[in-house]
Amino acid sequence: MKIISSNSCRCLLPSSVEFISHPQHREVTPYEEPLHNPTSETTATLREFPRKSKYISHDYAIKLIRCEKNAEHALQIFNKVSIQKGFHHNNSTYAIILHKLAQCNKYQSPLYAVIHQMTYETCKFHEGIFINLMKHFSKSSMHERVLDMFDSILPIVRSKPSLRAISTYLNTLVDASQIDLARAFLLTI
Repeated sequence: MKIISSNSCRCLLPSSVEFISHPQHREVTPYEEPLHNPTSETTATLREFPRKSKYISHDYAIKLIRCEKNAEHALQIFNKVSIQKGFHHNNSTYAIILHKLAQCNKYQSPLYAVIHQMTYETCKFHEGIFINLMKHFSKSSMHERVLDMFDSILPIVRSKPSLRAISTYLNTLVDASQIDLARAFLLTI
């Protein structure tokens, strides 16, 4: 190590690194790269004007979809972010869009289109998506769709429905006084 002194500044640097003195401080514009090592003054200036990223992350896409009150606009956001280079939807983005579409009963065909699209995805899905949809359809008295959601677990999640999914399905049928459907389901297990 060499000790290099310049004016009143002493720095310890490895022998292979040359000493570069700090130039006079000047204002750094937000989109200009500093010519020297950033000091506390220029670093603070850069923090005030962060560069905006054009890439929308999964977390930000989820926030956008969650905050959107119109299901059609939420679906547009879902479709637009998937166009980004390198972006692939995951369990969370699918869960939020399906929840949003299930809230609006008039968007059932887009809901089934999104579920169909999930069969072609390579990401790992969790059955919680379908359990939530079963509860929603049960509250809306759409018991055939509850069965559709239960049947979707195996091809999309790629594992047999858990006891939690079976229990949820049976509970939704019993709560809706659909004892015949529950009995028929128990006979098929």
